[in-house]
Amino acid sequence: MYVPRTFHERFIPTKGLKMLFIHTPKCGGSTVGSAFGNRFRKCVSVRTKELKGHLTWMEYRECLPILGCEISEFITFSAIRNPFEWHISWFNYIKRQKPKKPAMI
Repeated sequence: MYVPRTFHERFIPTKGLKMLFIHTPKCGGSTVGSAFGNRFRKCVSVRTKELKGHLTWMEYRECLPILGCEISEFITFSAIRNPFEWHISWFNYIKRQKPKKPAMI
């Protein structure tokens, strides 16, 4: 994803700083995505099949050379959360999931 540095770069989606969002589960990834809008959909971590999911920085470092780029080309960022709030969010997420039918023995 390219994040504009100047007013004029706002109108050219392929200009700006190359950024890579490292998504941590239940830590505001949807909010980050909505804040960046259409630019977020062009992020290499979102549009590339090999990089989808919740990878760590080291996993990105190992996978990016396959695509012909290095992690040093990107400014990486992530969002973190208070551990207590993270557990509450995860608990509520699990609670909202539909229960699976028990397996018949």
